[in-house]
Amino acid sequence: GGVEINSRSQVIRTDKNPVPGLYAAGASSGLEGASYALSSGFYAGNRAAEFAKAHELAAIDERQVMEERRRVYAPVER
Repeated sequence: GGVEINSRSQVIRTDKNPVPGLYAAGASSGLEGASYALSSGFYAGNRAAEFAKAHELAAIDERQVMEERRRVYAPVER
């Protein structure tokens, strides 16, 4: 029970539209086994790289980065 993907390894929503820039491979995409994980990871990685090259970098929101850092490290700081 992983996420649903299209033929380009893009994660698709319930309305069958792809989520821009989000790709999945291996067991998360329903492909079990090491050989499938390797080949689907290679393919999905290449599609993600193509997407990244075709789009400009977004501005980094430092406040969002700091909030996420606090959230991630919260269990360690307890």
